[in-house]
Amino acid sequence: MLICLLLCQCGYFVSHAIYVDLPLSPTINGINTLIFGGWEVFYLWTGWTRSYDVFHVTSSPLMLRIVKGILLATTVTCFTPFLAFIIPTSSSETRELALLLTNIICGTGVVAVDTFFGWSYVIYIFRRTVETVELKGPEVQAALMALSTLCLFVVFTTLATGTDQSGFETYVLVMVLVDVCIFCISLPLVLMKIRLTLIKREK
Repeated sequence: MLICLLLCQCGYFVSHAIYVDLPLSPTINGINTLIFGGWEVFYLWTGWTRSYDVFHVTSSPLMLRIVKGILLATTVTCFTPFLAFIIPTSSSETRELALLLTNIICGTGVVAVDTFFGWSYVIYIFRRTVETVELKGPEVQAALMALSTLCLFVVFTTLATGTDQSGFETYVLVMVLVDVCIFCISLPLVLMKIRLTLIKREK
C-alpha cells in the first residue's frame, strides 16, 4: 500500500511539473487529476490499515463500520473529477460545474475520514498520558507522526484552494509549496514504517 502511494506521488510530481508548464492542456490536466486521485486513495487506505489498532481502541465497532463505509465511498469519489474530464459535455461551463461538484464531493469525503483519523490520534495520545509525556512507546510515536501527517494535509488543501493562475510566478510558487507538502505528508508514513520494522526485528 505504501509503495503504491509513493509510486502515485512520483507520477503526480512528474505530471504536475508538465502541467505547470502547460496549464491549459486538458490531457495533462486529466492525467494529473487521475494520478492525484490515486494518491488520495492510497493515502487514506495507508492511514486506515496502519492505524486500525488505534481506531479499535478509540472507537466502537459501529463507528468503525460507518467510517469504513465512508472510506469506501470516498475511494470511488476520488476518481470522479477524472470522469468529469473524459465524459463528453455540451459546453465548457457544464464541464467546469461537474469538476467543481466532483471536487467538493471528493474533498468532503477526504476531510471526513481525515477528521476521524485526527480525532482518534488525539484521543489515543491523551489516553497514554505517561508515555505521551515521555514520548515513549511505538504506538504513541506512530500516533504523533500520523497526527503531523494530518496537519500537513490540511496545509496542502489550503494551499491548493488558494491557488491563482493570474500571476504566473505566484502560481508556480504555490504549486511548489503544494508539492513540498505532499512530499512531507508521505515522509512520516515512510519513517514510521521503517521504525516499526526495526522494532519488530529487535523483538
